[in-house]
Amino acid sequence: MQWLKLDGYETIECEKGELQSLVDHEDVQEGEEFIRCVCPRCKERNERRGELTYDKKNLSINKDCTWGKCFRCEAVFKDKLAELSRDINLEVLVGDKSDRKFELCRIDTKAYDSAVFISSENEGGAYMHNRNPFYNISRNFCKLKFKEPKIIIPYFDLYQKPYYYQFRYIDVSKSPTGSKYFNPPIDKKPVYIVPNFDGRICWNTGNTTILVEGALTAIALKLVVGDSTNVAALLGKVPTLYQIQLLKYLGVLGKVYSMMDESELSKVVVKKLRSEGIKSDIIPSSGADSEEMLLQYGLPEFQKRINSILDMGIRVNVNKIHKPRLCRTEMMKPVKIAVSF
Repeated sequence: MQWLKLDGYETIECEKGELQSLVDHEDVQEGEEFIRCVCPRCKERNERRGELTYDKKNLSINKDCTWGKCFRCEAVFKDKLAELSRDINLEVLVGDKSDRKFELCRIDTKAYDSAVFISSENEGGAYMHNRNPFYNISRNFCKLKFKEPKIIIPYFDLYQKPYYYQFRYIDVSKSPTGSKYFNPPIDKKPVYIVPNFDGRICWNTGNTTILVEGALTAIALKLVVGDSTNVAALLGKVPTLYQIQLLKYLGVLGKVYSMMDESELSKVVVKKLRSEGIKSDIIPSSGADSEEMLLQYGLPEFQKRINSILDMGIRVNVNKIHKPRLCRTEMMKPVKIAVSF
């Protein structure tokens, strides 16, 4: 495999048959249009860090085995003889460094358009209620839809138009890839921005922003912090350059907090954000995400404790890890609550 740049993308040019060999010899998940397997670039990077058991299938390869795209590292894998531009639309940033135009990367959203809204009468509504009763109030403002056997989470731009979507399978056995989530292949991994309670994407540029890993975790946190705080999901543990550029395009002028499941992961995010000039810190965590905390402690108590952390303005040295003075296990004592809607 040969490394090169193609229209601004980090591209790996493969000899004839190399992509086919990935599909033939790796443990793969086969979908209708793409075959998903372990990205050799991500695997190599993890092995250099001492992680020898990397097995996440983030590389989507088309059925002809002429090109592939990794959802995690965003590298493009291209067969040497294939015309990549005929198979994939590479949307890129254009212009020079001093006057750069941002283009939002989009996919066809017919799967979302043809689905029905989640209600208490369909399977999707029952799943959301059983998973977390607090999600009952998020169905409308997040505009979640249902198409058996999956929930469709839409991603809206600032003009309230869907530009991407994500599947969450209710029954994993019905997933063509064997995974709970399916992220359709896209040139650049997006950021999931949780709508405000009126259903609009209205990014408040001067407000605090909290970054988490997954979309449902972000929705749960939005219920806690309200419209006064922006909440977004990275769909992974480390932001890509495109995601950081998207945050800048949206106008991140207030402080950004990273709230991954573990403080160590949050510090990796913060280090990358600071390197790009974004003022950021972490919200200490010890293994639980926002959805789990919301269920365990209830809405009022969780709100109180999150707000107390934001008011403190925690400052963390990302180059040297210290145990946070306030971590979830110490800070949040269980509270019995009654949930009613």
